Amino acid sequence: MASATVGLSGSMAADAATATTKAVPGDHKVNGPAQDRQAENRPALDSTLVRGVVFTVSANYGVPYVNDPRSTPTRWQNLRRVPGSQGAYVTNITATEDARSTTLAPALRITARTSDSHIFYTVCTVTSALPTTGALPCTTWAPLPA
Repeated sequence: MASATVGLSGSMAADAATATTKAVPGDHKVNGPAQDRQAENRPALDSTLVRGVVFTVSANYGVPYVNDPRSTPTRWQNLRRVPGSQGAYVTNITATEDARSTTLAPALRITARTSDSHIFYTVCTVTSALPTTGALPCTTWAPLPA
């Protein structure tokens, strides 16, 4: 899927709000495995404000993306371009301003959970628009500390 075409339309927009509210793993016995897989294929979305810029993240069909409205011509950037990505299927993703940043530069913290229940994070420097090619200015994906 080309990153320029990532977006929500029709019923997907309505379903996006419930994509991250999937209950306990035992629920698949009630709803059935097919419905459980269908829910995992919906985009999981989150957004945050970092120094006046709204960044949105999406786990669109398992692929993590970040939307930087300042990037052109493509606003959606594939987070598999971040060093250390192993291409795992992402089921949930969140974004927040990194208040613990050791620099004064604005930083975006992205946390992703994979289908095998691992949780990873990266911190991206967002002083300027995210580049549309090459590596993104983010720390290497790392497991969330216990």
